[in-house]
Amino acid sequence: MRGRAELARDRAKMGAVMRSDRAADYQDVPRPLAVMPKLYAAGSATGSHSHPRAQLLHAASGVMVASTERGTWVVPPGHALWIPPGIVHDVTMCGPVSMASAYVAASPASVP
Repeated sequence: MRGRAELARDRAKMGAVMRSDRAADYQDVPRPLAVMPKLYAAGSATGSHSHPRAQLLHAASGVMVASTERGTWVVPPGHALWIPPGIVHDVTMCGPVSMASAYVAASPASVP
């Protein structure tokens, strides 16, 4: 299990440029793909939410459990889960997690 020091090192590796870790900031960008890295502490949860863009939820390290009305999926390190746009989901972290979400516009016409 990873501790605070390892999470701090991961945060430092993400670069000196501070990027938003709010998913809402990546939904209306003027390009078809927007990627958001984020670190979560053990036991964190996102709460139920959805996005106007599709989401590729990738676990760089740690394990996530994603749930929707239709099922529950475990996302181990090095794997990802495709979440279509508008699907209400909740993600719970099983230990510290370093993840990235790629938000994908449905079509070029949907890019502002």
